[in-house]
Amino acid sequence: MASAVSNSSQGTHHRLQATGRALFVGLVWGGLMLLVFGFWMRSKYEGGQRLYTNILLGAAAVTAALALWEAFTLWFKKEAPEQQSASLAQQHRILSYFLLGAGFGLVVLAFLLGMSKGSAGSFRFSPDNFAESFGAMVFGLIALCSGYWLQQPENEAGITVEFLVAKVPVLKMSQLVIGVLALGTLLYLFVTKREGGAYLNWLPEIVILLFTSMLCLACFLFLNSGIMDEAGVRLFVLIFGGAGGLILFLWAVFRTYVWRNDILLGGTVAWQGENAWHFWLCAYGMFLALAIMFFSFSLGKADIRTNAVLRRVMYGYDAVVQGLLLVGILGISNIVIYALVPYTFDWTKSRGAYSLSESSKNVITGLKEETNVFVLVSQNSFIYKDLRVLLDNCHALNSRFKVNYISPDVDDTRYGELAEMFPKIIPEGPGAGGKGVLIVYGPIPKKKTDKKPPNSFVAEKKLMDVDQMARMRNEKPKVTFKGEEEIIKEVDFLTQGEKQRKLYFLQGNDEVDINNMEGFDRVDLRASFGSVGVGFLVSQLKKDNYDVSGLSFGVELKGQNIPNMTYAPKEGKDGRKEVPGDCHTLILAGATNDLPKDTLDAVERYLARGGKMLVFLDFALDESGTKLQESNLEPLLKRHGVEVSQDLALRFTQDPNDDPRVLFVTTPLKSDNPLGQQFVNRRINFKRLARVVQPVEGPGRFKAEVILEQKFNPRQTDRYTVLEKNLNALKDLRAFMNDIREDQAKFQVAIHTKSVPFAVAVSEGEKPRMVVFGDTDFITNREIVTAMRQRGLMNYDFVASSLEWMAERKKIGSQPKAFTPFSLSPEVNISRMIVLPGWLMLLGLIGLGACIWVVRRR
Repeated sequence: MASAVSNSSQGTHHRLQATGRALFVGLVWGGLMLLVFGFWMRSKYEGGQRLYTNILLGAAAVTAALALWEAFTLWFKKEAPEQQSASLAQQHRILSYFLLGAGFGLVVLAFLLGMSKGSAGSFRFSPDNFAESFGAMVFGLIALCSGYWLQQPENEAGITVEFLVAKVPVLKMSQLVIGVLALGTLLYLFVTKREGGAYLNWLPEIVILLFTSMLCLACFLFLNSGIMDEAGVRLFVLIFGGAGGLILFLWAVFRTYVWRNDILLGGTVAWQGENAWHFWLCAYGMFLALAIMFFSFSLGKADIRTNAVLRRVMYGYDAVVQGLLLVGILGISNIVIYALVPYTFDWTKSRGAYSLSESSKNVITGLKEETNVFVLVSQNSFIYKDLRVLLDNCHALNSRFKVNYISPDVDDTRYGELAEMFPKIIPEGPGAGGKGVLIVYGPIPKKKTDKKPPNSFVAEKKLMDVDQMARMRNEKPKVTFKGEEEIIKEVDFLTQGEKQRKLYFLQGNDEVDINNMEGFDRVDLRASFGSVGVGFLVSQLKKDNYDVSGLSFGVELKGQNIPNMTYAPKEGKDGRKEVPGDCHTLILAGATNDLPKDTLDAVERYLARGGKMLVFLDFALDESGTKLQESNLEPLLKRHGVEVSQDLALRFTQDPNDDPRVLFVTTPLKSDNPLGQQFVNRRINFKRLARVVQPVEGPGRFKAEVILEQKFNPRQTDRYTVLEKNLNALKDLRAFMNDIREDQAKFQVAIHTKSVPFAVAVSEGEKPRMVVFGDTDFITNREIVTAMRQRGLMNYDFVASSLEWMAERKKIGSQPKAFTPFSLSPEVNISRMIVLPGWLMLLGLIGLGACIWVVRRR
């Protein structure tokens, strides 16, 4: 008798432990699902529905805590079996109340999400929230069932199917009815969808209905094979539920493939669009299939030790269920990862995995209004795929950036309606085509007579460059994609109210020449920059929607027509020349001599009015070549918080053939300025010396921050900076550097053990006012072109971002780059590339399976 009691207690203890393990797994799974659900809600509603989101995330945290509590009691709490059984029983009772409460709350949440208030004040079902509402309902029902199950007394026999033994005639009739309905629906689809091959759109359903009718026929015959006892009914449930769940799962997979553009390739754009139900129908179909299979598995599991047939079936069944569960987990993992890292990738020759530049990201994330982009390009276009990758990345950053794809060749009705509302897309002339990308900054008008929001059209030909010479060489034309550069430029232009910012380059005092496109450098430090051009810089700024002009304080001579030149107007009673009122930023580049007094005074007055200025200094010598050439610009800069040092800055070199005048400048590792933050690990080469510029010490009206410096790194000797006051070192730099290398005492004195600043940004309060660079060479034609060709250099990027910073705009960071997509050589056998690895993997799996079979047979 005591033995029987002991065995009974031991059995109860084992069942409680099994229930606890299942409960732990369920709580972990539930916590993860609630966490994903909460983050999904937060992502979809962009910070809205905070109450619901916080409830879900809070429930996830509580569920995780309860899972830890269950795990502690099961595996870490030291108790006798009887005590542990009592603890688990009490704990499961508490958890059952929690699950019942949580289930009820989730069901209520499902109704709240699924209902919305109509215009008339009545409540109606909201199809936009179908997925979230249905998901909350499913989770709620699972929690309610789990809570109810936990409150039932432990049953040694496990789940019973005794109630079905008496219902065998009903089971037979149900198989007959389901089979006839499946076969009838199959015939109906064949008859009604026969014309034009329309039945092909219903192929997944046709195949599944065929399998379902065959399954029902087989189960009907099985139920009529003899007297059905409990074991026979269990086997029937196992076969029907398992095969039915498998059929439903295969339908979801098949339908997912058919709807792949909306489910697998469309991303969150398709998941939340008009075809969102495609994704959720397949997702919940897979979930329901696994639930059916799991329930059938649970029914057969109770008799596994006493029935050899069930045992054999269960092993195979278990493998199939786990395999399908793995597929589901991998699918969900991919969706979650996409939600966390929502970027599309495209392998290109120049950039590796294609990603948006920093400036583009800042423009897109900074959008305050709904921005509608219409891609009016054929799917057969060279650039269609690249456009889709680019625009999907933009939408992933900001859901206000909405993308629509309309093929002018296929959907001519929608194209015509759009062209009527936005005439910019109509071809300007023969051969223009009317294809490209329409950008509308604001909601689309509901009526054609409504006011049109700011809009711009980028023609298809501007989105790419085609190497026409390749045709002459009988080669496949190389297409260079320029979509990011052109589209982001137009988006930024529209956000500014379609206004171009006016930039003036000071001219007439031996500054750099804005009309010069030649690649000459200033080699002699005694020479001015008057013969050095920055035409490429000006050209690129104009492409970025800046209105660029020269500004001269000289006298305009009759008959003298200098392009891109504005002469300072006389204003006021005293007739003083002033910087024009439309000047957004005044640029002083390469002024090595004193500015005329009237010019310097006008600059002072311009700055006093709150004007903004971009200054490029450089190292220059007087005519004797022995003294530093200073200008009257330096005292002005000092009054604005910038001190220009007279030291000669060189880079320490180990190699005698290395040029010590070349400085490698980067942004500080820790910077509060956006210019410093956006260009981490990017570099500019200051060639042929530069001036050291640094913030003025002490409090003042203006605040200067270092944005470029040559860092001191003890492990990188080629980053050491040598500060020398004796300019005679320039007469023989090789000998000067050799002395430092060979004499340790001179080395200790010469090397500056701190980072040396070469550019600063000046603010007045919170308002940007000025950026001062110690070098001019890096913006000249040769250096700008070189930097654009080399990856990693940021010459133009940093200048453009400096202008954006002073305009308090978002387009700060590395600029978009055009790229040429990588394409395989025509001689490459693509079929072999795909088939050969596939055969190798298949043979490997067969070999691995054979090894496992041999080992298990032993």
